[in-house]
Amino acid sequence: SRSDTILVGRFNFKEGYLRVISIPRDTLVKIPGYKDTKINAAYALGGVELTEKTIEKLYGIEIDRTMEINFVTFQDAVEKLGGVEVIMDKPLYNSDWGLDLKTGSNILNGEVALNFVRFRGTPTADLGRIGRQQLFLKSLASDIKNKANIFEQADIIEGIFSDLKTNVTLNELFYMFNSYKKLNDFKITTWMSSGETKMIEDGSYVIPSTGIAKMAQGFLDGSLVVTAEHEGGIFPELVTLKEKAETDRKAAEAAAKSNTTLARAEATKTKK
Repeated sequence: SRSDTILVGRFNFKEGYLRVISIPRDTLVKIPGYKDTKINAAYALGGVELTEKTIEKLYGIEIDRTMEINFVTFQDAVEKLGGVEVIMDKPLYNSDWGLDLKTGSNILNGEVALNFVRFRGTPTADLGRIGRQQLFLKSLASDIKNKANIFEQADIIEGIFSDLKTNVTLNELFYMFNSYKKLNDFKITTWMSSGETKMIEDGSYVIPSTGIAKMAQGFLDGSLVVTAEHEGGIFPELVTLKEKAETDRKAAEAAAKSNTTLARAEATKTKK
């Protein structure tokens, strides 16, 4: 079968970050030894090995570790945690999928969490689902780190490892988690590999943006970033660190100006 979700990331233990690229499964690529087709076909044609080679060719990078996992595994992790908290920026409702999430904080049990990451029944379909998957994975990692004790953490990590098909050892997995746990400022950032959706004969495809390899490499090495307001969005623009600093400065100034205006309005109202 074809892969449903494809992620590629860089984990730096010393600097304390994990940068993750979500690749839309309909991305049009050249699969080594085959014709141009959707990237998720690589798994059906040659498993993890061919998927790895396809990503390396697409981005011009080398991959040294791979993990193959079913999202059902994360359902078990959520149950062991007693639920996972996700913060929604807008409601999500679908009775057939058992989804009734409000804006703000929501506690998802295992079944709802699994439906949350699988559901594609919105106008944005698979691209919108990618954003929810990114949100869920960051929320799960945060809750394992902050809400579980060391025994529960070990049980969850071992449970996840038991369902993995990977060349990562259990010791390496614990090392990665402990590195994440020890650093209060550990940063997890995500980016959806950009492109343009287009109908081509037999269906919808995502045509990778021009210069996609440099974009991916820049995101993974930290020279290109996603602005906070756009992280988790569809095809968010990457900017340089200097551009981000300028954007953040303007946003802070606008927020301060807005707060000052509100304070003045409140003061005027009080006087009346």
